[in-house]
Amino acid sequence: MLVREIDLLGTQGCHLCDEAEKVIHEFNEMMLPHDFMVNFSQLDVATSENLVSTYGSRIPVIIDKVTFAELDWPFDLKTLYEFLRACS
Repeated sequence: MLVREIDLLGTQGCHLCDEAEKVIHEFNEMMLPHDFMVNFSQLDVATSENLVSTYGSRIPVIIDKVTFAELDWPFDLKTLYEFLRACS
């Protein structure tokens, strides 16, 4: 099974971050029969001044842990898939 490792940057109380997490879960449900999934960690930008200054106005943001490529919101299943393919 191919597993992509990503970080989801957001913060508590961010409804867009909740939506981004739903997209990732839906992606995994859709792709699981095809032996492909995303393993993600959530990072709260409020824990670091550097993260707030860099990503505070852009969250939610996905960062590929291998290539460090970034995908800003808004994204959907197709956009997430294309992003992950480009990071391969």
